[in-house]
Amino acid sequence: MKNQASKSKRHIDPRVFYRPFIELFWGFKQNTLPTLFLAVWVALACLFLFTNADLWLLGKLELMVLYPSHDAIRGIYGFALLGSGHLFWGLHRTGVFLRFERKLKAALGSAGLQNRLGQYPKLIFDKPLDAHTRKLRLTRAHLPVKDFETKKPHLEASLKIYIDSIIERRENGTVDILYANKPMPKVQKFPPLECFEKCQFQVGQTRSRSIICSLKQTPHLLIAGQTGGGKSTALRQIITTLYLRNQGMEFLLVDLKAGLEFQIFEDLPRVTVPLSVDQVGKKLELAGETLTKRMELLKGEKVKDIDAYNKKLSGKKAKLLNRVVIVVDEAAELFLAGDHASASEIQKIRRTLSRIARQGRACGLHLIVATQRPDAKALDPQVKANLTGIISFPMANLPSSMTILGCGRAAELPPISGRAIYKNGLDMVELQTPFLSVSDAESLLESSRQQGKAKALQPQKNAAIKLHEAAAEVDFGE
Repeated sequence: MKNQASKSKRHIDPRVFYRPFIELFWGFKQNTLPTLFLAVWVALACLFLFTNADLWLLGKLELMVLYPSHDAIRGIYGFALLGSGHLFWGLHRTGVFLRFERKLKAALGSAGLQNRLGQYPKLIFDKPLDAHTRKLRLTRAHLPVKDFETKKPHLEASLKIYIDSIIERRENGTVDILYANKPMPKVQKFPPLECFEKCQFQVGQTRSRSIICSLKQTPHLLIAGQTGGGKSTALRQIITTLYLRNQGMEFLLVDLKAGLEFQIFEDLPRVTVPLSVDQVGKKLELAGETLTKRMELLKGEKVKDIDAYNKKLSGKKAKLLNRVVIVVDEAAELFLAGDHASASEIQKIRRTLSRIARQGRACGLHLIVATQRPDAKALDPQVKANLTGIISFPMANLPSSMTILGCGRAAELPPISGRAIYKNGLDMVELQTPFLSVSDAESLLESSRQQGKAKALQPQKNAAIKLHEAAAEVDFGE
């Protein structure tokens, strides 16, 4: 009798009817749907319909009365069959959600996270941020966020998850917990240079894979973040990798903070580090002229980009074109007028960088801009709009993160040096960027540095800038 009574009290959770569609919405929005599974399901459903296997099955089961006779209803029936895979996935995710909710309640109870009235935090939502990271939002139940942070190890053990950060939303009385089922590395070693092909470098390591970027597919980069987040280390390892893996690639490194960030690159061949706005303006003017010359060359040879040009002229006497990487560290120092530069000089620099960002890809001119301040004053909007790849380290607040990424992910990153969000097109992932110390970078570059010193001792027969040669070769030297 007791068993019958308990069974009668059981009821279906009403969320089973609408929760699958919520899971599908987040799956579409965050690109976390199992595309291979769904593609196979749709293909099998199409085969099922086109071969009339559904009619055969209903006939065998003597359920032909269920087959729709009206054309419109038959269309709905076919559409429902094609989309049934999505529905089953949504139901699966709903089951996972409901089980997680039960585990969460038990974990909160065993951790003692309740207020004086005996109330526990309530689950508001649990949604994916990317393929590996999820955001769990709870009511705070008038508990200080410090209580959640203190109980973090207990929650991780009870829920079998890895918590990246716990963020208080005081204005809403809620707490956000960013977590994953796999640990994120807190330190990512700098990989061997042999891992990279030409124009490639490692952006970082996610929980499951290494993210490699190529200047051929992602020609320009924006790197943003507060001091100490890892921005300077990222620039160091990117420049080192590209320099050592690409013979002939030239670099213009702009750092108006006395050149401190780029001093380890100063005496290298193929590298120029101007230290004043006046010098920067002259070098960028040369780059702009080179861009014009190269566009004429590509048009004259009827090719679409630098790779097609070099392939066409390979083996001929004409010189091949080298790629040029222009790196601007702390854009605010360059884009804001002040004692160091007049408004007209800054406007000229903005126009040149904007043109390189718009037209440089085909001609082999690449732009990497780093900034602590992502606002429109410190970062030219036209330049930013053409920086296709974004590496964002922790930002101080939501508006800064919104300016860089279009969402608040950068403001939610844990305070771990090197932790960043990488955005390329619609894809956005959290990762740990590789660490390359100054001493390690100097060791890797030492051979090139010695070669440069040996060449400097040789007589220089021609020190003129070769901007107007047929090959439009860049030379940023004095």
